[in-house]
Amino acid sequence: MTQTVKEFNFKTILLLLSLLIAATPVLSKRLAPEKVASVFFENIQYQVIHMGWQNGTGQNGGYLEARDTMTGHRLWGELVYQPERDSKLEGDVQDVFIKQLSLDSGSRKLFVINERNELYSINIDNQEIKKLSGD
Repeated sequence: MTQTVKEFNFKTILLLLSLLIAATPVLSKRLAPEKVASVFFENIQYQVIHMGWQNGTGQNGGYLEARDTMTGHRLWGELVYQPERDSKLEGDVQDVFIKQLSLDSGSRKLFVINERNELYSINIDNQEIKKLSGD
């Protein structure tokens, strides 16, 4: 009976530890950014490309690209903002991603809101970027 109780306790503890480890999130990692819907205007697709390895800048977040919808040719790409980095913190917890993209066709400006709720405008004709609100 003692052998069975020891086996039961060991197996129970092992199972509980496994469940605990599997259910514990990695605290220093963040969730992947939400996909942001592209904006289409005058045969151009304006799209957010979150990851630095995809957008060619090495910076995660803050990148916007324009492509000709007929040819797929990249017309331009811009880093809308560059957050300050703290070398003492892991990089992924400092990434600031775009969460919303919209267009005002009358003013010919794109508007970007990031995770810090900072608002930027981008003139689609000359790519002039202005920070409109936020710290």
